[in-house]
Amino acid sequence: MHSVTRAAIAPTAASGGASAAPTTPTFGDVPATHLFYQAIEALAASEITSGCGGGNYCPNQPVTRGEVAKLLARALGLARERGARVDREAVAGLALAVG
Repeated sequence: MHSVTRAAIAPTAASGGASAAPTTPTFGDVPATHLFYQAIEALAASEITSGCGGGNYCPNQPVTRGEVAKLLARALGLARERGARVDREAVAGLALAVG
C-alpha cells in the first residue's frame, strides 16, 4: 500500500473552488517554489486547512484517511459548526472512498 502526502492531496481538495493563493507564503515549510504551493495556499486562504501546527503544513507527512475526509468535507462545504453532531457514517464513507 502506498501512502499519499499532505502536499499531494492538496490539488484534489483545492479543485473544489478554493480561493486564489496569496503571494506571501502562509506556512514556513511551503515556499513559493514548492510544486504544490498554489494548491496548499488556496486551501489555507479558503480555511480548508490550517496546517499541522507551529506555522507549518508538513507537506511530506503522509495524510491519513481521516484527514482526507476532513479536507474533502470542508472543500465540499459539508463541514459543520464546531460542537455540532457529525454523521460518523458519512465521514467513514468518505474515508473509505479515498482509501
